[in-house]
Amino acid sequence: MSTQSDINLADLWNPAFNEVWNKIAPYVIGKDARGDAPASEYDEVFLMGGRASGKSYFAAVIMWLVLENDPKKNGVVVRKVGSSIRKSCWKQMMRIRKRLGFFHWEPNKTDMTFTNSFTGQQIFMCGLDDEEKVRSIAVENGYISIIWFEEAKQFKNMEEIDQAVASVLRGGSDDEDSMSDDDEGEQEYMTLVTYNPPKSARHWINQEARAPKKSRLVHKSTYLTMPKKWIGKKILSEIEQMKERNPTQYRHMYLGEVTGTGLEYFTNIEVRKITKEEVDSFDYFNMGVDWGEIDPNVFLKTYIDTDKAIAYVFDGIYQKEWDRSCGKTKLQQFAEQVVAHVSTCRDEVIWCDAQGKAEAGILSGKPYNLNIQFSPKQGDNGRLAGYGYMQKLRKIVLDEDLPEEIKNEFILFEARTLPDGTPMDEPGKKGDHSPDAFRYSENEAIREGAISVEDDDDDDEDMQNFELDSSEMVGIASIDDDYT
Repeated sequence: MSTQSDINLADLWNPAFNEVWNKIAPYVIGKDARGDAPASEYDEVFLMGGRASGKSYFAAVIMWLVLENDPKKNGVVVRKVGSSIRKSCWKQMMRIRKRLGFFHWEPNKTDMTFTNSFTGQQIFMCGLDDEEKVRSIAVENGYISIIWFEEAKQFKNMEEIDQAVASVLRGGSDDEDSMSDDDEGEQEYMTLVTYNPPKSARHWINQEARAPKKSRLVHKSTYLTMPKKWIGKKILSEIEQMKERNPTQYRHMYLGEVTGTGLEYFTNIEVRKITKEEVDSFDYFNMGVDWGEIDPNVFLKTYIDTDKAIAYVFDGIYQKEWDRSCGKTKLQQFAEQVVAHVSTCRDEVIWCDAQGKAEAGILSGKPYNLNIQFSPKQGDNGRLAGYGYMQKLRKIVLDEDLPEEIKNEFILFEARTLPDGTPMDEPGKKGDHSPDAFRYSENEAIREGAISVEDDDDDDEDMQNFELDSSEMVGIASIDDDYT
């Protein structure tokens, strides 16, 4: 019989997960082992990986180790549909139980639970389609410390996951004497989220993976770092055939890339830090505003290097909500924010849509005194001309510190579709506030069409680096049969 002490933990998982282990190990090994050291700074771990990346296997190993190292901790495994548990997570947990030699955890396939015969700890498995079972989870000893959501892309949104976490944690302990008030203050929690990213960048879970959150660790993995003997010759052969036969499908299934649905309008977006040195080198910059009485008000600072056909968006405001209790309107509060962003360049023009004459009057009047001008129409179809120009740019570089809403509106913007879903070579309408602010800001360049699109070795190298960065940004993920 093998036991945890007989096993080198690094031999249990894809070496790519060593960096995750290094960050969450203090939580996993428990307080007795780590002493006064704090637990992990992360309480939410997103594990994205292509097929055969082993991310679900890693999540299951972590679940076992967490509970074995702290007798007060219990765990829950959740899928969207309960009937899928038996052929996926249950099978996985049983396999690792045997590998670790944890035979003192008694399985009950009827109730879908494991129970530690020494401590009474439990692991519960359930589907979110059985809400009553989720709400009724209650442990006999200790508290629920770790929750694993497998195939998380199948859930409706992040709120659904958060609500499930809150519901499970409310279950508490049935034994009032099992924990003291001091114990309750020492409780530790972790949520594991495993999934294969959907093709569309607009899918909620792909957006969540891009959203910065201090307590969330996002990790990506692929089969490429798995020992080949763990995958097997048959699967490796199938992978190579798909790579040759259908490269896009290969990138999505095995590299876990967000390959797109064919509706993405801007395929030239790069998100990175735009340095102060770069901004200082700009020989000019422009500003644009898109008004929104009900929609958001958006302000952008932009610059286009016409020789390299690269645009930069390096500052912005996205005002969706405002303080209704301060006696100032939404537009007045927006104007105050804009003044703060242009305090060193008050003489520069801020371009806007001519339909916003009333709004422009407020920003150009006292006490704001901003230099507001109306963007001339860009050809017979101003909107189509502006968006077409933006598509032709080699890159539209978005500063990583921009508001998330601004970045997402560029990244997720989609083409208009026919009623049957067929994409057209025209911009859609949903989420166009930030792109519109850009075309107002750069209306002069768009009307002149002054960009160079000639091939350049340096720029080709830049594009190659961008393609790598974008695939890393959107990440990679998991499916049911990646348990090899």
